[in-house]
Amino acid sequence: MNALIDSLLSLHARYPGFFAVLASAFKATAVFSLAWFVVHTLAHRSARARNWVWRLTLAMLLVLAGWMARPAPLADFGFAINVADHLPVKQDPPLMTLKRNSAETTSATTGSLGTSRENATITVQPHPVPPMPAAAAKKVAVTKGWPLFLRRLDDRVTTLWLLGFLLMAFWRAAGCLVGRWWLGRSGEAPSASVQALCPVGLGCRMSFRVRSPVITGWLKSVVWLPTEAATWDDLKLRAAFQHERAHHLRRDGLWQALGTLAACAWWWMPLSWVALRKMKAEAEHAADDLTVTQSLTVPDYAEALVQIARGSCLATPGMRVGIAMSGYSDLEQRVRSLLGNNPWRDRLGALASATMVIMVISMSTVVLVGCKTKPPQYMSLAKLVAGGRMVSNSGSGPQYQEYLQDFYGTVIETLESAEMRRHALERVRALNPDLKEADVDIQVRQNKGSAIFNVVAIGADPKFTRVFLDALLDEFRAFREQIREQQRNKALTAMAEDVVKREKANKEKAEKLEAFKKANNVVVLTNSQGQTVEILKQVTLDKNQLLLELTDIEQSLKDVEASIAQRRMAAELPASSSANSGSTSPMPAGLTRSEMDYLNARSELTVCKVDIEVLSESKTPDAAKLDEAKQRKARLEKLLRLYVDEITDSLKARKADVERRITLLDRRIDELGNQAGEVGAKLADFARLTKDFEDSDWAYKEMFDVVHKFQVNEEMGGDYVMIMQRASAAVEDVKPWWSL
Repeated sequence: MNALIDSLLSLHARYPGFFAVLASAFKATAVFSLAWFVVHTLAHRSARARNWVWRLTLAMLLVLAGWMARPAPLADFGFAINVADHLPVKQDPPLMTLKRNSAETTSATTGSLGTSRENATITVQPHPVPPMPAAAAKKVAVTKGWPLFLRRLDDRVTTLWLLGFLLMAFWRAAGCLVGRWWLGRSGEAPSASVQALCPVGLGCRMSFRVRSPVITGWLKSVVWLPTEAATWDDLKLRAAFQHERAHHLRRDGLWQALGTLAACAWWWMPLSWVALRKMKAEAEHAADDLTVTQSLTVPDYAEALVQIARGSCLATPGMRVGIAMSGYSDLEQRVRSLLGNNPWRDRLGALASATMVIMVISMSTVVLVGCKTKPPQYMSLAKLVAGGRMVSNSGSGPQYQEYLQDFYGTVIETLESAEMRRHALERVRALNPDLKEADVDIQVRQNKGSAIFNVVAIGADPKFTRVFLDALLDEFRAFREQIREQQRNKALTAMAEDVVKREKANKEKAEKLEAFKKANNVVVLTNSQGQTVEILKQVTLDKNQLLLELTDIEQSLKDVEASIAQRRMAAELPASSSANSGSTSPMPAGLTRSEMDYLNARSELTVCKVDIEVLSESKTPDAAKLDEAKQRKARLEKLLRLYVDEITDSLKARKADVERRITLLDRRIDELGNQAGEVGAKLADFARLTKDFEDSDWAYKEMFDVVHKFQVNEEMGGDYVMIMQRASAAVEDVKPWWSL
């Protein structure tokens, strides 16, 4: 494959005329193949779509012919494959060749520049011989025999192509003019019945020189009928006129003229004539489809087409001057196509339109691609070693470090920047004022896993390329020295500013702490907080006891008699304990005088009830005693009610007193809570201010110690740049044949 490519490129250098013809044939074949593929894809679509495919194909072939002969101002447009403008001649190997390779190259006899995105390999050999230009090589290599004949023919191949085009176009144009003149001499006006069926916008003439209806002209079209058409019935005449009208509406005459011009431009290529014939055949099918969709029915038109073709015998002038109804296509195929069921008849459709758009884009790409000679480029190579860390050492104490972010990327961007190129150009102008300037491209690649950079300069002049690369290295090194000095000063300035800021912050926090101490006695605040908490606990306990007492009173008010009974039972227990111990008490503990009276009256009432029951059950009751007992009972019941009312009033008074005392305790609790909150807030402020001052003082002392012990040592020079290899002698840059 490489041998074939080298042969083609050698052909381009030795015989550019033949190479241009070969490239044109290849492009035209590609255009035709793409059109054939699209037509095959649209085989079941409409003839209109296939006709448009061949129209666009011939138009693209015409554009391709014009593109090959485009003027010089348009030569730079399009996609060009760069080809060297000199020939490889038999000579000793050059002193140094540098070739780019997309893969890694390793050899025992070569010096590798490391692994990068584009590796470069240098081979040093003696006896340099410069490349020979193509024009000089032609004079030396082509001397006699067949090579001389081919060389002369190559110089005239474009002229032969153009001459053939002019002759073919002249022959076609002359045939068209003679045919029109020939038809005009034999033409006669049709009868009134025939003229009445002629469509509006078309002329009608009759001639004995045609055997089939023919339409001529682009703008003012004329339909030519044979003289036998005067005897045709209306169906045949309508079919002939509507078919030719379809050609007129579709501008087939203009498109066939352009297609003929394209075929004449490619007169030496049979595929162009095949495309022209395909377009004419599909035009007939498209005209048939338009006729049956707008004017006639399929059976009537097919019958009329067969009847017209049965007696047709086309003459050559009719073929040259216009479009014959029975020409360019097989009659049986046309009839079968008409009788078939085709839903896409006389329609393009979205798929066909999109396919043709893609086809035009693809054909345009094929047309625009070409070969372009490029003057030789020379390459010079240099190497840099760079490191990017800046460290300040403070002995055994903490270290203040600043790492440059993305240092290696900065090195590459700086070397390739326009500003660095401008400084390098100014240096070259100052040191070499007589050296002719040329454009130089700089490319920097870092070897993988290392701090080595390959700096490549590519330019049209070898000496200027090497000198420019050396100047660029010197300017970059000076720039990095300046950056390093700025970083050192920046580090020292930043530390000094940091110390001043921390000292100021430390003083401010110390002043705040002293002001707080003056306004508040911390010892008093601490003691006061402890006392307040104890008092708050006691008051809260008293309140809880009062709440329990209040609950008991409320329960007693709900049922006073039951409450007195429960209290009596609770009081008898400690009373019995006291009796057992030998102590005496006027009343049970926990009961009031009213409650005791109530209990005594209730006991007497019980006794009274028993007496009444005994007297009532006696065989000889004593009426006086019974009445006395009943009176005493009534008096005791009334007395019990009075005692209950008195006890209730006493309970209500106790409840009101307990509620009042609870309210006072709530106020006291609120006061103590607020007092404790204020004291706690002040103590929290004191703790916060103390911690802030201690942290600030520690940070200030640590930073002050770093600055005090700071020493600029060799580590400050961690950002270094060294030239590992100066610019090498510029050698030719051999690029791959596929680079655009």
